[in-house]
Amino acid sequence: MDKYDILLSCLVAMHIFLCPFTKVEESFNLQATHDILEYGISLEALKKYDHFEFPGVVPRTFVGPLVLSGVSLPFIKIMNFIIPNLNKFISQYVASISMTLVSSENYPGGVALQKLHKIQNDYNNAKVHLDAYTAMTGASRFGQIRNDWVYSKNESHLSPSDYIDYTYLLTSTPQDHESYFKVIYTVDGYERLKLKMPKVLVHNWLEFVGIVFLRYDKNAVLWKSWLPVHIITEPKIWIMRRNSKTLESF
Repeated sequence: MDKYDILLSCLVAMHIFLCPFTKVEESFNLQATHDILEYGISLEALKKYDHFEFPGVVPRTFVGPLVLSGVSLPFIKIMNFIIPNLNKFISQYVASISMTLVSSENYPGGVALQKLHKIQNDYNNAKVHLDAYTAMTGASRFGQIRNDWVYSKNESHLSPSDYIDYTYLLTSTPQDHESYFKVIYTVDGYERLKLKMPKVLVHNWLEFVGIVFLRYDKNAVLWKSWLPVHIITEPKIWIMRRNSKTLESF
């Protein structure tokens, strides 16, 4: 195993650690990002693109890859200036790392399910409902680790009273369930990207250099500081527990 195999293995391990709930859609975005960085966005360059559309049940566009390319390009240019003739080699790692850092905030459903198991670990024989948004953002069967719990993605419920048999709800619409459930935890997720001011970006890069080379600060949050954008997060999934008197009223 040479040094590049080790580097690739570390990249895969980092992706799994930062973004364990990822789905297949990232592969489409990564390929599109490669085409934009490698060929540009001219009419002539479009002929070289691997994909002109993203098929599938999940809607996909080139907006994400365009943003990711813009985020990655400054760092790629800097590294290519320092180490010439490695543009494509550097690009693949910068694009992958950038996507991983952004995607790490994009799976609140998976995080919420994981958090529920942690904070309600002592509860036996629970019944959990996961709404559509929760399931779409990382809450899969791989995260359903309790054999004594029942997990449901039933989408046929019409009114709040239809949910009273559940012990917990993982929902993106907590206001619909306030009559019978209370919020016990909120999970934030990706909302948008915001460009950093040049002064802030330079300061963040100096901090990042300190982490990587000087090791004076091991704050994991600062590992995202080299990105030229802020990753803005907002509450996305609410973990709700049934009120103790709910069943008594029915």
